[in-house]
Amino acid sequence: MLSYFEWRADWWLEQENRRKSADLLLLSGVSAYAHKQATLCRRMAARCASFWLPIMKKYNIIPNWSEEYKTEPPMTTGGEPKSGSDDDDDDELDEWDDRSDTGDLNIDDIVEFD
Repeated sequence: MLSYFEWRADWWLEQENRRKSADLLLLSGVSAYAHKQATLCRRMAARCASFWLPIMKKYNIIPNWSEEYKTEPPMTTGGEPKSGSDDDDDDELDEWDDRSDTGDLNIDDIVEFD
């Protein structure tokens, strides 16, 4: 997933220069949209990494990309940084991870569907 989101972010940035002959205002809008989409892709990559890194860390798996995503705080579904300690998050992840190992995991317990 991370590779896809990173690729897609780069792809969006390449799109900003595709139009050569257009109104300056239109070119500015296309550029802004491309940068916005690239930022969203990079945030999705960071969010994905924030979910997986604690689980991987628990099992002493340190991927080569972990340093790149170390500084990005986990985000809530509203786009705001999560509050609370990492220990609380790790405990919650441990509980879900243990339940998934036994087949007792219910996705409704993890994800809130509106």
